Amino acid sequence: MNAARLSPDLPASATATAEPRHEPLRAGAGLALVRRFHAWRGRSGRRYVVSAYEAGAAPDYAGVVALAVRRTPDGRLTMLGAVARDSEDVSLVANPAFARADEIHLHLLAENEADRAKVVRDLAGEAPLR
Repeated sequence: MNAARLSPDLPASATATAEPRHEPLRAGAGLALVRRFHAWRGRSGRRYVVSAYEAGAAPDYAGVVALAVRRTPDGRLTMLGAVARDSEDVSLVANPAFARADEIHLHLLAENEADRAKVVRDLAGEAPLR
């Protein structure tokens, strides 16, 4: 399933953003699930739903887009970097951005390597990891 199918198709001018940003899921507001599921809005305006894990507890799935996320003292989430993980050969924690992360967010809905690369470009731009 392509993640873009999950959000309404709006004109790029109505949804495009300069920087990717975190958006809480409206459906989970007030529920315990609000800490486990999140959404990130890419530069294109597309919305990507993710599963959130504590940094040391994220599963080593292949075929995902992984986001390194830092939680600020006031509770806001900041993305440190993103990577398309097409195999289980390289551990996420080997990457400096992921070693500094408080949370790992996994986007599981990109169907293939090309789709995962598009998601990384949308969320992280030309420099997927910083």
